[in-house]
Amino acid sequence: MTADDDLMLFFADSIRNENMYYLTRFLAEDPFIYLGDGERKEILLTSSLEINRAREESRVSDIRLISDYADSDPRDIATVLIKLLRDEGIKRVQVEKGFPVYIADRLRAEGVELLVRDLLVEQRAVKREDEISMIRTVQQATSSAMQRAIDLIRSSRMREGALTSEDVKMRILHTLIDLGCESGEPIVACGKDAANPHSTGSGKLLPDEPIVIDIFPRGMRSRYFADMTRTVILGEPSEEVLDMYDAVLDAQKRAISMVKAGVDAADIHNAVNDIFEARGYGTLRKRSESGFIHITGHGVGLSLHEPPFIGDKKYILKPGNVITIEPGLYIPSVGGVRIEDLLVVKKTGFENLTRFPKESIRL
Repeated sequence: MTADDDLMLFFADSIRNENMYYLTRFLAEDPFIYLGDGERKEILLTSSLEINRAREESRVSDIRLISDYADSDPRDIATVLIKLLRDEGIKRVQVEKGFPVYIADRLRAEGVELLVRDLLVEQRAVKREDEISMIRTVQQATSSAMQRAIDLIRSSRMREGALTSEDVKMRILHTLIDLGCESGEPIVACGKDAANPHSTGSGKLLPDEPIVIDIFPRGMRSRYFADMTRTVILGEPSEEVLDMYDAVLDAQKRAISMVKAGVDAADIHNAVNDIFEARGYGTLRKRSESGFIHITGHGVGLSLHEPPFIGDKKYILKPGNVITIEPGLYIPSVGGVRIEDLLVVKKTGFENLTRFPKESIRL
């Protein structure tokens, strides 16, 4: 028997464990049990509190009670799993790296072999049409939130210091909630704050300074993420910022033009580095601490950052990959510029899920 033949065993909730939700499509705050191969043989064990909802919502048809496998205490999950595996005649299972140690020790003591794996990485990297549809819907909400943020900045009296990063973030978050999405703190970073790629920004937004706006919500029901970044200025950008913006936009256009199935992600990343280096900017490839100091993109799905990664590691793009293309430049004395679109890889090209202007930095 090979590892591919072995069933997967999970004990986790599906709010925080994306693999559990991917397999079951059942959203539950409390941990439950999944045993299966993702296709033909699948068993879900849950509490009496959740079993009826699980039967209505889960894609798994064989749903059982945890208490049916408990000796006396249904909270003794190790005993439940030992009995389940014994009844099913299973002596070896695949588990993920975060599998609880105390349960693993009990199972091994009973003679169960545990194969610790990075589970479902390849499956989740290639999205089905229904997954792409859910991501597309969330990206539409992202576009609405971006428009509301930019409208607020454009209509503000920023020269009097009346608008803050926090004001814009609240506008973004309220818009996302109205559209059925939730989000961590978005990035609204102005001036030198924007020179740190993941600085969320704070305080007054200043005229004539680049403002990086990065919005990355998740659908409350679908659980799928989307991602978009734009950089804007209210006022007059310096020549240095204009040069940065032109370079980022050119690099992004070049990267996007390369996206299709069969292309090595590393080739896309290297093309972006080539453009920046030819224009005199530092890159991480050249071990610079300013300039282009991150990878070109990443996969998006049930996690905000997931495979495939568009960096220096080889990965041949496949139809159904959903990836960001987000080159950026970061100069501590000036600020930052980043532009990010979300794409679906197709057999002969791509679908850009981001329908939002990016040709100019000026508002």
